[in-house]
Amino acid sequence: MDITNEVILAMANELKCLRQQLKEQTGGHKDENAEQMRSLQHENEKLPLELNGVRLHSPASSPEQLSSYESLRRQLNEVLRERDEELSMHAEIVRSMKSELSVLRNQYEEVKVKQDSAGNKHRSPGVSPSDTDSQETIDDGEDVLNPLTFLELQDGGKSERPSLCIYESPAGLNLWAAVRKELPDPSILDGVLHINPDSIIWHREGVKRCLLLHASRRFSLSNKDVWKSEDCTLTLEKGAARQLLCKSADKAWSYGGMYCCVGIWDISEEELRPLHPNHTLMNAIVQRTIMSGSKGGSATHVGKLIRELYRSGALSIRCYGMELVRRDAALDNALESCAIHRVDKKRGLDEEEGSSRKKQKSS
Repeated sequence: MDITNEVILAMANELKCLRQQLKEQTGGHKDENAEQMRSLQHENEKLPLELNGVRLHSPASSPEQLSSYESLRRQLNEVLRERDEELSMHAEIVRSMKSELSVLRNQYEEVKVKQDSAGNKHRSPGVSPSDTDSQETIDDGEDVLNPLTFLELQDGGKSERPSLCIYESPAGLNLWAAVRKELPDPSILDGVLHINPDSIIWHREGVKRCLLLHASRRFSLSNKDVWKSEDCTLTLEKGAARQLLCKSADKAWSYGGMYCCVGIWDISEEELRPLHPNHTLMNAIVQRTIMSGSKGGSATHVGKLIRELYRSGALSIRCYGMELVRRDAALDNALESCAIHRVDKKRGLDEEEGSSRKKQKSS
């Protein structure tokens, strides 16, 4: 019994000690937690004051403080604004050009009606239209000409680039000023036609005849952003004679001779294909339809619109039929003395290939 009491007393003392230790530990943690809570409360009280100070001292409209989202939003708005302006400009261009073409079409119809009525008045009584047409064909053979028959390509023949002497200007020399000084009569160069290779189709026999091609209408953008049109820039009448000089892309020159205009036609793109199937010729005409220097001249949608107008027949191509009269020996001699005479490499190569084919056939 005594031993049991001693054991119980020892266990009670041990439990008392453990309770005391636990109390001390719990009290210490409470003090630490209370200290941390007070520190956090102090920091929370300081935050609103610091934020208010930042708002007062940082400008809200400064570009540097804008968020990335705000910057992207502004860029997107700018792109959309520019696109709306381009669409508006395109619509205005289309409206302006359609209006101009409508006026031109009406004028053409009026002229055509007047010509038809005038033709009917001039017919003799009792003479049928077919008899009159036959008589006109007999009296004037030029009336039955068209670009295809003029170049004699109606039987499937092909245009032949003539073998012309090619001249280059010496470095630092104004070639045409020097040539004019060499000529006994400088007026030979008055009214000379400088023609690009993509503006001319030659006769099947070369220099005998040729067609000069120009846009029948040209368009330019005025200062008020309104499209205006003008007639063909080449004003050439039937019977007019001009010296013909061809200027190639590499700034070389060829003298064709003195040509006389014997026919003028307006043809469509479809009628041009039998004369020259290569699309580069038509592309050059489309480019020259828009006057250089105009604000919309290089716009893709304007070029596409012009091409569609040609395909639909709303725009036509002006053709001048030129027939060789003579070559001026004085101009030939002046070019020989002032310019550098070089060989047409492409034609020389073609001739070599042709002669080699002939040799193969003969062998």
